[in-house]
Amino acid sequence: MAVKMIVEVLLMWLIEGTEDLNDTWHNVNENRQ
Repeated sequence: MAVKMIVEVLLMWLIEGTEDLNDTWHNVNENRQ
């Protein structure tokens, strides 16, 4: 049970981190234009 909870938290953290990276990447592309 504990391992499953840890995996779920890691997945949520990875998804949130990916969204932040995508937002940053879009902002950089907009600034270049």
